[in-house]
Amino acid sequence: MTKTSPPEPPIVVRPRPHGMWLSVALSAVATWALAQYWLPLQERQLLVPALLAYGGLLLVLLALPWIVLLTRRVSLDDERVTVAHGLLRSSIQEVRLDEVREVRLTRGVIQRLAGTGTLQLDTDRGTTLELEGVPVPRQLQQVIDARVAPARMRLASRLHWEEITRRDEPYEEEDEEQ
Repeated sequence: MTKTSPPEPPIVVRPRPHGMWLSVALSAVATWALAQYWLPLQERQLLVPALLAYGGLLLVLLALPWIVLLTRRVSLDDERVTVAHGLLRSSIQEVRLDEVREVRLTRGVIQRLAGTGTLQLDTDRGTTLELEGVPVPRQLQQVIDARVAPARMRLASRLHWEEITRRDEPYEEEDEEQ
């Protein structure tokens, strides 16, 4: 009897909000514009709505990347990669590891500064699954690459076994007289 190793525990990754840099820059511009144009106004009736609008804008600019962060999850186990995201409308995409043909890593300037990257999984079916904002993307790419080969071997073994069992089935001859 051969011993099989226990399955690897699933890896769950929550992407980082690399758009946070852009949000901070836009909020700095909004602060400058408020200080330059609205604060010199001495009329109280215009200053209060301006401060409320600025507070709302700042809240949206700083909260949006964190909302994306909290609603997206990448999960990797021995059989598949799963991407789940969405707050109001959720979406789940799965790719079996035995279908993955290539794992590509792309990193822009902002992603490099934030320590994130985008992994693209090309499949045999011609589809591409994008994993955006993944922290430590090089290590995750290596983990996926390491799990793809055994998954392909399991698929080849399963297909070979199905072919053998099909050949061993009793062949039914059809009655030609009918």
